[in-house]
Amino acid sequence: MNKNNGLIIALLIILIVIAGYIALKPQPSPTAVNTYPNGQTTTNTNPNGQDYTPSVTTTPDANAVTKTAWGISFEKGSNFTIASNTSSQVVLKQTSGQGVGDTITISYITGNSITDGDGKFGNITYSYDTTQQTWVQNSLDEQSGAPTTAKVTPTYNANGWPILPGRAGWKTVIIPLSHTTFVKLNISGSGQTQALDDLVATLQKN
Repeated sequence: MNKNNGLIIALLIILIVIAGYIALKPQPSPTAVNTYPNGQTTTNTNPNGQDYTPSVTTTPDANAVTKTAWGISFEKGSNFTIASNTSSQVVLKQTSGQGVGDTITISYITGNSITDGDGKFGNITYSYDTTQQTWVQNSLDEQSGAPTTAKVTPTYNANGWPILPGRAGWKTVIIPLSHTTFVKLNISGSGQTQALDDLVATLQKN
């Protein structure tokens, strides 16, 4: 075998090796392109595209009640319907379930104090004492009938609103929205009060 033949064989071997490498090398998969009606595109390397954001559809909550002027919103029970909705009051009526016919009345009240009363237990008045930086209650002593003033510590709902107990039946709660604005909520009817508690738990800043 002369030098020329050896060189040719060597070149053939090199070409065969290169061809085999190219044939066996993994090939990139084709890029899938999806075109949307608005001209935005996505690919399998960029599935969301640079300018495509899937639209999100939200369903309005049929049980949400928003009182913009009061600065609050809340959720009524699904078995309650709105019987009245004015600038100063919302009245809800229970239409099904245990306690059907019960009424929840939500009243918006302004002033330096708020009073709630009951024929059996008398009246109670709440106001904010700016000197002591606390809420106080004024009522009549059960034994002597003399007026008394005492500090009161509110409880709070899940969204941080203070809750003060009222006296009117079956159950009343008072929520100060500020030192001079209040929401008073009362449930009357069958004596079931859970629906009122559930509503109060949802009350939040609008």
